[in-house]
Amino acid sequence: LGSLAFTPFTEQYARESVPRQYWDTPLFRRTNRVLTAMWGGVFLVTALLGLLALHVRSGSDWLNWVIPIALLVSAIRFTKWYPAHVRAQARG
Repeated sequence: LGSLAFTPFTEQYARESVPRQYWDTPLFRRTNRVLTAMWGGVFLVTALLGLLALHVRSGSDWLNWVIPIALLVSAIRFTKWYPAHVRAQARG
């Protein structure tokens, strides 16, 4: 989450597919801050689930595997969907 204060970590990947002329626009920056915050949240929740799994007798498969994989799949889908959604909204 610390990368939100500087260059969002998703920005380096976004620059591979977005023309340079958009890199400094508020929309590009905000989109990458949102995506970075979302990924940071996914990593944090996954870590907390792992810690919780250490302290429960049953359900550790859900906490260590099922929920984290579902979170990652959802995050990947959101990462693909969100930039296109933001661009469509900006166009009106």
